Amino acid sequence: MQYVAALLQYPNWMFAGTNVGNGAYGTPAFNNTLGKLWNERVGNDIRADFTKISVTTGIVKICLKTFLEVVRLRTYSKFGLQQLQIDCHYLQLFLWRFVVDESLILNLLDKVVSSAVQRCVEPQLMEPTLVSLVCERE
Repeated sequence: MQYVAALLQYPNWMFAGTNVGNGAYGTPAFNNTLGKLWNERVGNDIRADFTKISVTTGIVKICLKTFLEVVRLRTYSKFGLQQLQIDCHYLQLFLWRFVVDESLILNLLDKVVSSAVQRCVEPQLMEPTLVSLVCERE
């Protein structure tokens, strides 16, 4: 616990007194970017009434945000991106009944696919009609 408190109090501690060569680590731009990451507010505030649909909306939102963060940590091939595109479309088809607002799912799944496109070595998305056909076939 003390380690986390020290890290939050001194977020640049890991760069103090280090010699990292000619790399970007330790530069003011990198430290500024790291500082922005520490200062950004994570939007996990979910207003949940004690109704079934509200609780499931909160759970789905947390799961999709976690899915987005997992996608951001990986690098994808062309086929990995296409599989992720199919998975997101499949989730879109079946998760709508568990949430209050379907646009929440659409926005988060669009962020997942766009993040995967940015992390892809050879980005090439499938045609939307083909994705729909694959998901409807089961």
